Amino acid sequence: MFLSYGKHGTAKIFADTIEENASIQIYDLLFQDFVKDSQLRFMPNIQYDDNCPMGTTITISDYNFPNLLGNSIGSGAEIALIGEKDKSQIDTSKLKPTSNDYFVELAEADEELYLIVRSNGKTVEKFEEINNNFLEEKNQALEAADASRKAVINELASSLNCVIKDSFSTTSNYIDVEDMTLRKGAVSAKKGERTLIGNFICIGKGNMDWNQSAPQNIDERNLHLIQDTVDVIKTLKPIYNSQFSE
Repeated sequence: MFLSYGKHGTAKIFADTIEENASIQIYDLLFQDFVKDSQLRFMPNIQYDDNCPMGTTITISDYNFPNLLGNSIGSGAEIALIGEKDKSQIDTSKLKPTSNDYFVELAEADEELYLIVRSNGKTVEKFEEINNNFLEEKNQALEAADASRKAVINELASSLNCVIKDSFSTTSNYIDVEDMTLRKGAVSAKKGERTLIGNFICIGKGNMDWNQSAPQNIDERNLHLIQDTVDVIKTLKPIYNSQFSE
């Protein structure tokens, strides 16, 4: 873990390494008046990006706060358990998405099969700061992105003659209005909440020092970095991925 100090407090970076450009971005943030009452926490997947690094989480105390997310809101994944169907009976040709906006995966864990639909966020009108209009449009974009992933996964399950036994959603690049936390390249990890981090199904611990957050992606060798914010309960073993299949 690293600490970064500035005029308006101390940021924690829960990573083993950090790019110089991302470190400069964090340092600059700590000298901005809009973070004077905020808690800044950066996830293990931190890397330089426009406005602020990927892996950023910041608590927001009021609306006098710039839009650090950009205009793409609500990237994420829908994860569905489709049961113990023999994977050799799955016709993966039916898993090709009808749009390049979606990435479809079939994975296995504990002899059960999972469908995963991932997508980038929805584009919203460019706002310079967070206000009621931004939050309203943001919520609409989040709902639209979530609904579209659910629709795609239901359609795929139907085409495979599979019944969805259980499902949950994971969202990143958004503002959580429940706890007023900005998450960019990060997901919610509230206590008892299921989330997908890379290929790992996890349960949040609600760690306030992490802003109840976790990185949107991580590899197996770095799982130790997130043990304070989530418990890993299942490792998904890839069977099919539309990104890498003809």
